[in-house]
Amino acid sequence: MNYIKTMVRSVLSMSVLTACISHASDLSYTFEDIGSLGGPETAAFDINNAGQVVGWSTRSKQKECESPSGTRVECRFAFVYQAGAMTDLGSSHPNSVESAATAINKHGDIVGNEYFIRNVNGMRYLGSQGIFVEQGQVVPLLFNSSKESASSQAFDINDHGYIVGWMENNDDKDVMVEWSNTHTDAVIRHEHKTFFRRGSATNNLGDVVGMEYERYSYKPNRAFIQKNKGVSLLLKSDSIWSEANEINDYGMVAGAQSPKAFRPSEATIWYPSITGELTAHVVGGIGKDIRELSAFHDINRQGTAVGKSENPERGSLAIVYYKGELLDLNTITNVPGTLVEAMGINEQGDIVGSYIDLNNNTRGFVLKHQ
Repeated sequence: MNYIKTMVRSVLSMSVLTACISHASDLSYTFEDIGSLGGPETAAFDINNAGQVVGWSTRSKQKECESPSGTRVECRFAFVYQAGAMTDLGSSHPNSVESAATAINKHGDIVGNEYFIRNVNGMRYLGSQGIFVEQGQVVPLLFNSSKESASSQAFDINDHGYIVGWMENNDDKDVMVEWSNTHTDAVIRHEHKTFFRRGSATNNLGDVVGMEYERYSYKPNRAFIQKNKGVSLLLKSDSIWSEANEINDYGMVAGAQSPKAFRPSEATIWYPSITGELTAHVVGGIGKDIRELSAFHDINRQGTAVGKSENPERGSLAIVYYKGELLDLNTITNVPGTLVEAMGINEQGDIVGSYIDLNNNTRGFVLKHQ
């Protein structure tokens, strides 16, 4: 059965890759600013096939929250946006600085993270906890750790309600976790003896991708994939940086990989082969500058990937990889500002992310595929 599943994935992936030969001249979008909860800034992270969008927004211009250093900052609150209306999901922690919804599945189930100030032994620092939305309210995801003031984060939820992320365990180590039920404790998956490991995304087959790193070392991050047989690295190297951000139902992985040691990462898609192995296709960024840094954040079943490409002089630009062509989204749609990062794409090809408006505010956007 696993062999058949692999063959189906590989054939479908090759079909998508073959289709990429055609030109992307048929690509067009309509732009929409999703508004806010009353404040000047928003950011959008994900969109489902029903067009529901999630992210964070400020409620006002007032700097009512406080950073660990004591600086006053604008509070951010998780939201869901649909049919032209934005709903405030609020926060659950009394010292919350930010709550952000990071993922939404086809049923409208939402997960994300909340950030808050913690005081431990007289020291202030920023803690976090994974959250889900229940009956319109932000609720913490449960996890069991004996570490004082342990943190956790949730990054993705598939259509079966399976949630992935990470938590700090009893040994003060980041470990990949899953929540199969929003009312049960997180379950640790494939803990590494040395490396810290975080799950970033999951598809509807239960495959998980993410990254691992070794604390207090100069070793780069390493992208991994978890399947039924266990965890394997996408690139077996101790000197090349890689990170996996998303996986679609055909097993295509979106992320980034450095061309060589100490070089900026480049937007990359890993395609599954007939043998089940993943082969990296390094797409790169918009510019040819050696300092250009790029990454893909999401990929749909058609193999269309979205992300960002940036360098120190020009700044960041939102990108889309469509039918074998990498495009600056600013060149194919009219925007009152600059699209700086594309974070999510649904199966219809609608894209969400952030742009900088004419007043230099960060704003959330939706690009509706025509």
